[in-house]
Amino acid sequence: MSERRLIAYVHVDGVAYGPDDEIPAAVAKMIGDHAWADGSEASVDEGQGKTSDTTSPPPRTGRGSGAEAWREFAARHVDADLDVSGWSKEQVISVLEEAGVIEREQPKE
Repeated sequence: MSERRLIAYVHVDGVAYGPDDEIPAAVAKMIGDHAWADGSEASVDEGQGKTSDTTSPPPRTGRGSGAEAWREFAARHVDADLDVSGWSKEQVISVLEEAGVIEREQPKE
């Protein structure tokens, strides 16, 4: 397992990993350096709360995975003329997948 800590949620092969997750070594090798916190886990500010990273998509489940978070993410990453207000989370995710902004979630085996 990796001892490094992520700064935000990332999706690898359809699986979401977050700052508090233990990342398998094989998965850690696929995550870019920009997604890791600098220094050791002990130096990370535990009271940090939300991250200012606007390039990573919200998680698909759990805290921060609501429709509003996905609509805000879509507004930053798709055509400005596309009005996603009122869309469900599933509708927004589908459009983002079709546009190639995010990877399709693979069914868990």
